[in-house]
Amino acid sequence: LAFLIPITIGSAVMPIMFNIDAGIIPRRLLESGWDRVMTDKLYGLMGGFCDPIINLPNIFIDAICISLMPAVTTAFTLKNKADLDDHIKTGLKTMMIITYPCAIGLIVLAKPILTMLFYKKYDEAVMAVPALQILALSIIALAVMRTFSTSLQAIGKMMLPVWNLLIGAVVKAIVSYILLGIPAININGAAIGSVIAYVTAGILNYRALKKYTDVSLDMMSIFIKPLAAALIMGAAAFASYKLLYIVTSSNPVSTLLAIIIAAIVYFVTAFRTGAVTKDEIELIPKGELIYRAAVKLRVTK
Repeated sequence: LAFLIPITIGSAVMPIMFNIDAGIIPRRLLESGWDRVMTDKLYGLMGGFCDPIINLPNIFIDAICISLMPAVTTAFTLKNKADLDDHIKTGLKTMMIITYPCAIGLIVLAKPILTMLFYKKYDEAVMAVPALQILALSIIALAVMRTFSTSLQAIGKMMLPVWNLLIGAVVKAIVSYILLGIPAININGAAIGSVIAYVTAGILNYRALKKYTDVSLDMMSIFIKPLAAALIMGAAAFASYKLLYIVTSSNPVSTLLAIIIAAIVYFVTAFRTGAVTKDEIELIPKGELIYRAAVKLRVTK
């Protein structure tokens, strides 16, 4: 139980944030002057339109955390500093390889994606665009936080990430409460609160990990190279959608084709720029198949 409870709480970060939203958003929107109908509509933008999309990358984040924990535990127990740094670096970089394109893709294609999925509620889908774009950043922040959290638990600091998560949750509640009361920001305040909460908990987790392991991370390799590949992908997604929509006049067709093109561009760019290596891609579910495909297509060696 001493191991199970903290890990379970750490993995339940998304439901915790959702429950905070449920407790704060409706009451605060009503207090700031919105009527009941508009309050329900605005709250529905988060739970009905944004959250199901934002939840999807969490599947991959959980899978990487599961792979990372035993590797970090082994290196720490054997006092192998080089392996410890390498495992944490690999886990963190793999998170960036997955979450950067998810976040950037959602930012540049937020409106096409929402209006494609919720075409029967077009006006509300458009209203949800800013919240989705802000929450897209939370995917990256959550991945960083979870990597450091898992690493701390892997070295035996089971409850420390839980306390840091609770601090982040308090920060979210305060920030969300303040921003939700500003009519011009409204529901976007809760999205901003989530991002700040994950960043806060992530910084606290990193400071603790640095204290107990003196971990050394290569920022260029972990953050900059994957970001460069993801930005190229984002530009390709945006440009291809605009061109395809001119040709097809169909949002679903243009959106799906733009996503496919973006995935191909990212696949090639990530390997060509050295943003991803064999060890890192194999941490991803079906990573071995992806790497073999890259070799067959001569995208990498």
